[in-house]
Amino acid sequence: MLASLLFPGLALAQGVQVDAMTTEHAQFTPTQSYVAKLEAAEHAKLMTRISGYLMKQHFSDGAWVNEGDVLFEIDPVPYQQALAIAEANLEKAKAALARVELSHKRVKALQDNGGATQSNLDDSTAELTVSLANVAVAEAAANKARDDLSYTKIRAPYDGRLGRSNFSRGDMITPASGPITDIVKIHPITATFSVSHDEYQQQKAKHQGPVSFLLEETGQQGGLKFVDNKINPASGTIKVAAKFDNEDLALFPNQVVRVSLNNASSFDGVWIPQASVQQALTEQFVYVVNDGKAERRAIEVLERQGTNVFVSNGIEAGERVITAGLLRVRPDVPVVVSEE
Repeated sequence: MLASLLFPGLALAQGVQVDAMTTEHAQFTPTQSYVAKLEAAEHAKLMTRISGYLMKQHFSDGAWVNEGDVLFEIDPVPYQQALAIAEANLEKAKAALARVELSHKRVKALQDNGGATQSNLDDSTAELTVSLANVAVAEAAANKARDDLSYTKIRAPYDGRLGRSNFSRGDMITPASGPITDIVKIHPITATFSVSHDEYQQQKAKHQGPVSFLLEETGQQGGLKFVDNKINPASGTIKVAAKFDNEDLALFPNQVVRVSLNNASSFDGVWIPQASVQQALTEQFVYVVNDGKAERRAIEVLERQGTNVFVSNGIEAGERVITAGLLRVRPDVPVVVSEE
């Protein structure tokens, strides 16, 4: 060691002590990562269509419910009474219509035989028309009363997770009271993000077939849901949405995640430590051991992951790349690899 310090030329002649690694063939598929915000596939604010006292809440806040489940019940008694009255009025109108129809038949028969005037027939026809209209009005009132009674049960419009209830049992609620609660459909769930117009065109050219995405937090694979039909004039970006199954319901709306675009093209190359890469003015390079000497190689770094880089050009599998002791290494300088 002392001799190498006092006589550096002698050390160079004997060979610079270095560490090296033998590269192995690898493949790398580039991915483009985006910061995305999760959104529910559907989101509804559940409101009442009628007025009344809230009598029952069948599910707790945050519960998972299925389409058609009864979530809340409003006091049905006033609406049951209204339906009974409407149905009675309908029967009354039908009975009146039956009487008028029978009378109209008699008047028409008399008029045919000369026993009634045209005026009598006209009056009977008008009375029949009014009776038919009364039945139609009564039927509409009965249908409305029947609908109002059905609205006393507030049901889930689809499978989803409930939010917090804004009312308690016994509260008087009306259509003007606002949402009773909300429900989100998160199976599947949507991740939305923005890309520049230029990048969108580049990715579109690369992916002629179906596009797939990776949710980095969970490893879930997803597909393209939609690309917006306009560019944001303020940012020059296009909104893109990917759809993920979220079968375990672990993802929530408004959660921020990272989404990667799976690339259809793979590259051959080698992984080497980033510490072995040197930077010149116009290129990156490494030193490779060739016949006991250091050979400078210009390289193309395609990806960095942790402390390693993926090199797609400049190094072949099986070559030895110098990883340490680079301070005194120069092109064509003899080197001695430590493990040797």
